[in-house]
Parts: sequence; structure tokens; C-alpha cells
Amino acid sequence: MSVRHLFRRSLLFCQQPLRPPSIVFRAIPAFPLANNSLLPIPRRRTLVDLAHCPRDEDILKISPQIQLIDADGQFKGVQALESVLRSYDRDIYHLVCINPVAENPICKIIMKQTLVEASYMMDKKKKTVTKDPSKIVKVVEISWATAENDLGHKIKKMVEFMQRGNRVEVVLGIKKGMAKQPLGKMAELLTRIRAEAEPYGREWKAPDGAVGMQYIIYFEGHRPKEEPKPVEEPMGPIKMKAKFAKINEERRLRYEK
Repeated sequence: MSVRHLFRRSLLFCQQPLRPPSIVFRAIPAFPLANNSLLPIPRRRTLVDLAHCPRDEDILKISPQIQLIDADGQFKGVQALESVLRSYDRDIYHLVCINPVAENPICKIIMKQTLVEASYMMDKKKKTVTKDPSKIVKVVEISWATAENDLGHKIKKMVEFMQRGNRVEVVLGIKKGMAKQPLGKMAELLTRIRAEAEPYGREWKAPDGAVGMQYIIYFEGHRPKEEPKPVEEPMGPIKMKAKFAKINEERRLRYEK
């Protein structure tokens, strides 16, 4: 074999693409615990609305036997519901069914005061969070040649926003085909807008732009006064008992429906 032939074969070998090495993916085995069980999947804790759970005699409609958790949080196993209802002080505690879908419903003895506090917290979470009115920005667009009726409507909207405590950006500008306005008329328009806004707020930022072109005035309404909340007097034992009686009556009527 000649030297020229060997040289040609070496060139052909160099021009062939290199194959990537084969990669074998192996599954990682799961490591069992000592009792040959895999790690448990953590469950998300759900908040139980105790105010709408069946209580006391209402649990008889579900099952005559329950799984009991006492007031100290100790699990007492399956017990007859009628005997449990006679075992605790009705003036202080309620028997609440916290899991009615179990084979034997899971019930817990809970203090009445704890239930009132839990109901208050649930109602508090359901309320929508009100936004700070000073962080809401409204825009009112006015042209330099706005007619009187339209101008009055725009100024009225500006005042309404400022009365809510919002920030208002009054944008004055030129519309297509609008005739050029005299400088005195535009100055009167700015004076009127500022005079209408003065009782309800202030200019919180220097204006941007140029008179006769685009001109933006930044107003901020006064924060609305919050009405003082009435101070609740501490309830005595008579009022507390009447409140619990009213809550129980409402609950009984709701379950009867």
C-alpha cells in the first residue's frame, strides 16, 4: 500500500463525525424506612370552620357513635354519643363534629369561648382588604378647547375622585383638528381647575409639560376621615349567656333547613 493511499484513508477517517458515547439513565431507587414503607407525603392542613360544624345533639343525625377527643386533646376512641353528651358541662363546652365523613365521626370537646374566637377569625379572613385610597390614581383628560358642559362634567369627576382621597392626574392637551386657543383662555382654564380642586386636596407634585401643548397637573385628595369605632363594653355572664343562646338558636334553625 502506497504512502498516497494511506494518506487518503487518514483524511476519510478524520472527516467522519464522531458518535457521542451512549448514556444510560438509571432510576434512583426509593429508600424505604425501617418498616418497609416509603416516606409519607405531607398533607396540607386545612382550616376547619368550626362555626358551621354540627354540634351536640345535631351529631345524632349523623351517627350514634363517635370518635372522641376530649378538652385536653386526648383521643378517647369510639364511644356512644349519648353518654358523651352527658359527660361534659354544657355551660362551658360544646361537642363539635370536626370530621363528619369518617366511619365514626370525629368529635372534639371545645370551649364555647374558643368557638366564638374562631368564628370571629374566620369572618375577619373572609372580609376583603380595602385599598389605601391615596394609592389609587385616576386620570381626567381635558382638551384646551373643551366645551362648557363637557368641562363641567370633567371637573365634577375630578372632584369626586379627590373626595374619595384618590390621586388625580388632570391631562390637558390638543385634539386633532382643534383650533389654536389664546393664551389668556388657557390660563383661565388652569385657574378654574385649580380653584375647583383646592377645597378637596392639594397639588402634590409640580406640573409637567407646557401650556398650549400637553400639560399635566397632579392633585391628591384629602384622606377621608375614619369614623371612630364604638368601644364594646365587656360582656357580663348574663350577656354572654344570652349571646351563646342566640348563636345556638341560629345554628339550630340553619341545620333544620
